Amino acid sequence: MIRFMLLVLILGSTLFAKTIHVAYDASSMNSFSKKDMMIATEIWVKELIKDTGYDLEFTYYDDMSKMAEDLDAGKVDLMTGFGLSFIKYFDLSKLDNAFGVGTKDGLKEVFIVVASKEKGISSIADLKGKSVGVNIDDEVAKLYIQTKVYELTNTQDIKIVEFKSRQRALLKLFFSKVDAVVTTNKSFELLKELNPQVSKKLQIIDTTNIQATSFGFFRKGFDEVAKQEISDMAMKLGNDLYGKQLLMIYKTEAIVDTKVEYLDPIKDIYERSLKIKGLK
Repeated sequence: MIRFMLLVLILGSTLFAKTIHVAYDASSMNSFSKKDMMIATEIWVKELIKDTGYDLEFTYYDDMSKMAEDLDAGKVDLMTGFGLSFIKYFDLSKLDNAFGVGTKDGLKEVFIVVASKEKGISSIADLKGKSVGVNIDDEVAKLYIQTKVYELTNTQDIKIVEFKSRQRALLKLFFSKVDAVVTTNKSFELLKELNPQVSKKLQIIDTTNIQATSFGFFRKGFDEVAKQEISDMAMKLGNDLYGKQLLMIYKTEAIVDTKVEYLDPIKDIYERSLKIKGLK
């Protein structure tokens, strides 16, 4: 999500002199110093928008319900956050398609469940009574695996083990410290490239259609000209050397469309989890 924030700063440096209010989910800074990130943002803003007359205003939210309130009040034009937060707190009819980070080949980064071949785990149902590793920030991954295990086994007998990253969770699985992990297709492919032994020891037992990236949306009703110009510029960011260097620095292959409908799988698993809890 930090990559998304800096992308918006880059785009803002070349647009017309109009204030665009960008809302940023500060919870994505769990692994970083919030103060340092805000200072870095200010430095980037001053450097990128000097001599342009362009005004870009960032607001950081620790409470996503407050961002939703500001959206309702028309105080937010472009926002970024985790999918589950949009489902929990936002009226989706007030969101419009925007853009976010992605891959050149268009392959979406989605959650998958990976297990050890040695332990005879071949399905979600086999995870009853087992330990499952997840990245501490992947709330929807935890929700998914807990809901699926309950639906298939009628029990919540599963131990969630949190790790600081998806790669660390996969490594713990490789060394048999947990029985399975909820990670992403991108993370798993990267580990297989680094260590060919991974394919011999680990296997995918479930693939979801839940995107694992953050989401960027415009406010419904935001100026159409500005929205189109920002989106067009975002899509072309990697077409020149400067843009490619920026994408490389922030470990992003490409800028891709973000559609509100991409939230549907997250909404589905969230509503199923509420039914299990008897809240819906």
